[in-house]
Amino acid sequence: IHNFMVDKYTGQVAYAVMLCGGFLGLGGSHHPLPWRALKYEPSVGGYVVSADDQRLMNAPRYSASEDPFADPGFAQKVDAHYG
Repeated sequence: IHNFMVDKYTGQVAYAVMLCGGFLGLGGSHHPLPWRALKYEPSVGGYVVSADDQRLMNAPRYSASEDPFADPGFAQKVDAHYG
């Protein structure tokens, strides 16, 4: 998890953002996961997501220079992708 995105109306975490690819944090793509898609797993001491690598890599993404939520439909794309 690279960072979290907070819903500005509720103050709750809306998305956990994974950083994929790049080198030393540069040039990678950001993949937001709906918070509800994560489950805390005590046996591993962290959160897990029940999605295979292909599903994660095909998910909506954005680069560090973009504001993905400037597009009002971006959240719906992310939510639809994870169901």
